[in-house]
Amino acid sequence: MKITKSNLKQGIMKILPETREDLLDIYKVVETGDIVSGTTTRKIKIGDEDSTKSVKKSFFIDLEVEKKELEKEPMGLKLIGKISSQKEEIPLGSYHSLNISPNDELTIKKERWKNFQVERIKKSEQRLDYKVLVVIFDREEAVLAVLTHSGYEVIAKLKGQVTKKAVEEKGENFYKSIADVIEQKAKQLKVDHVLCASPGFYNDELKKELEPRQINSKVIFSHASNPGERGVAEVVKRDEVKAVLKEQKLNEENTLLQSLLGNISKNQKFAYGLKDVLEKAQMGAVDKLLINEDKVFSEEKSKEIEQIITLVEQTKGEVHIIESEEPQRILNSLGGIGAILRY
Repeated sequence: MKITKSNLKQGIMKILPETREDLLDIYKVVETGDIVSGTTTRKIKIGDEDSTKSVKKSFFIDLEVEKKELEKEPMGLKLIGKISSQKEEIPLGSYHSLNISPNDELTIKKERWKNFQVERIKKSEQRLDYKVLVVIFDREEAVLAVLTHSGYEVIAKLKGQVTKKAVEEKGENFYKSIADVIEQKAKQLKVDHVLCASPGFYNDELKKELEPRQINSKVIFSHASNPGERGVAEVVKRDEVKAVLKEQKLNEENTLLQSLLGNISKNQKFAYGLKDVLEKAQMGAVDKLLINEDKVFSEEKSKEIEQIITLVEQTKGEVHIIESEEPQRILNSLGGIGAILRY
């Protein structure tokens, strides 16, 4: 989640959801009577009486919310209500819907933001499930950055010797220096993956320095067309980063499922199935809630699901929406919802 604008005195917060968890957070804070602004499409008729046709056109609308729904296909949030300000070709007071998916920017305006609502959005903005260190380097410089929800943050810059002669005279090994800093920062930040990329043939030099080190098991090498921060901006958009994040998400979900299955095998601190999990949530016993995303974004039993999530959050439990195929399959065999209990 990105907060792109905030003026709570005027009751306004402009946000950009990036994940399905973000959509769930928005669903939880939007209330009846809120004004939500965003882009929507509507069919309109063009032409004269003899020749008319319907075409889809995009509009930016202000919607006074009356109803909200989490949708399964496609995964998204649907807000339904009346148009609250006059727009071209959309009458004031007419009913319309606003469909929100990840990366759809919207503005929420309330009479008053409650503290817990603000905290929920801020917590969503700060949430980063994966720690990836990106290293862009050549023989002249190296830039180290960590991924954040808003992009990346540069955490270190190193300067090397430009000429081979200068390196030979001082006996310096710039790639060893880069490897030392990678090792230091990776340990300090407890990163899960290190993505190294260079615009030339320098990858081999850094590989030699990293191979004997323990951190090497977390390193992935790629290519960057640009040096420095421009290279970081380029690489974070690449498929390699997406693959790393997808793999990490799968690993985390597998770990959660194995913990749940382990508790089941020991016949201790577990619950699964809607009825059982709801009972444990009402007792405040849920430490970690595991729920398949199709359960969250489904109209079936939606009130019970929302009640469970609310109860778990109120008692400081963790809510994990399972997205990966294999963990989903395992959880479906348990009713699509399970919990690791405190007691």
